[in-house]
Amino acid sequence: MSKSLKNINKITLALSAYAITTLANADILTSVRPLGFIASSIADGVTQTQVLVPAGASPHDYSLKPSDAKRVRDAEFVLWVGEDIDAFLEKSIEKRDPKTVLTISDIKGLESLLGETSAHHHDHDHDHNH
Repeated sequence: MSKSLKNINKITLALSAYAITTLANADILTSVRPLGFIASSIADGVTQTQVLVPAGASPHDYSLKPSDAKRVRDAEFVLWVGEDIDAFLEKSIEKRDPKTVLTISDIKGLESLLGETSAHHHDHDHDHNH
């Protein structure tokens, strides 16, 4: 099994365990689409999930609109990668009860995968997709 697939399995297991104990009938807001896919598959038939960053937009340069800030405040649970990827959410996350937030970068065992992502700086002039 590839390293990426193992890490996705770890994320899925962590979210599943967290969902069972915390998310019964909670509206879930995720920062980015990949987390939205995972949350939707876990919460299927149990609760609604929404993705904050629109398709085609990058979390690296996204800014919260007033309507987005309201969605963050109103969500019962927020799932985000962390400040390295979702810096636009940091202030809004700090205002929330920590029990209503899951920060993927805080999950033990994912440091190596996230370390590669975090170390990938964007101070260069070439286009690429993430």
